[in-house]
Amino acid sequence: MGILGLETYIERNLPNAYCYEVDIKELADIYRRDTGRRPVIVVDGPNYLRMLADDMEDQYWILGGQLKEFVETSKHFVACFKEWNEILKMAKIKHESCNVTAHMYPIMLGHVYELSVAIENYNNRNLVSTAEAFLPLRQRIYGVLLYENPDTAHVNELCIQSNECPGEATQIPIKLITHIEKFHPGLCKLWSDECHEDLRWHLFVESLTEKNKLSADSIKKLGFPYVVPVAVLYYLLQERKDMLKEEEIDVILLQAASVKVYTADDIKAMRNQLHSGNVIVRRVAEIATVFTRGVTMVLFLLSACGFPLHEDVCSTYRKMRELVMPIKSWRS
Repeated sequence: MGILGLETYIERNLPNAYCYEVDIKELADIYRRDTGRRPVIVVDGPNYLRMLADDMEDQYWILGGQLKEFVETSKHFVACFKEWNEILKMAKIKHESCNVTAHMYPIMLGHVYELSVAIENYNNRNLVSTAEAFLPLRQRIYGVLLYENPDTAHVNELCIQSNECPGEATQIPIKLITHIEKFHPGLCKLWSDECHEDLRWHLFVESLTEKNKLSADSIKKLGFPYVVPVAVLYYLLQERKDMLKEEEIDVILLQAASVKVYTADDIKAMRNQLHSGNVIVRRVAEIATVFTRGVTMVLFLLSACGFPLHEDVCSTYRKMRELVMPIKSWRS
């Protein structure tokens, strides 16, 4: 029942008067972000037939149209939603099984990334905040995670970089590594058990630094857990050379190389000595903040790349130092 010709009249003379165009994918992303549930999209097939066949020539769709073109167009329409949903489904499984860092899945849902509070001296203008220091790395990680979601161009962040807490989130642009199509096979393949680990390692080293790259083969042989401190320190040397001194890097590498030597009692004794001295060295706190923040970022990148780690691979301080500082002094 209705008024004859009313819809035709409105469509021709009053466009958008009774309905307006929306981005279905954007609405689905908003629903997914707000509820954490998978959206269900119901399509009115008969009414959408003309839209699907709109690109076909000479209005052949009225007589049934070209079946092959219709099928291909329908597949493309469904794939626009299905592909990213499948990726999110995999990300949710990895998130719920604690196989990735806690903030990876929420970021993929469009949530705000909140960088945890750390001990930093924001009054010293000579010191760069860790949020700023690792920003380029975060941007490249966002590029790895959201490469297959072309509608997302930025990630909202809440990061403390001064004595004042930010009142609202900042839009951080996503950065794609150079020739990402060569190194990024797609998250579904990257996260699958069948993915060759060389693909993951190459994507990891390409995303870690912007210019000078670590050797994917060397970092693969180094293995877990030694790859983490090496990656953190190499990133700082390449993109923030002023944050750590060479002797400080040596100390961190020595500790990382001998971490399996320490027992729980040894660590407890060192902690008691620190408390009994009643002295906290400012520089030690600064180094600890920079390094632990870097560890968080490297683990984030490893999560995005599928955690290509092997616990049975051991290494020495010399191998790690040669990867981080292949020359005698990085200051020369």
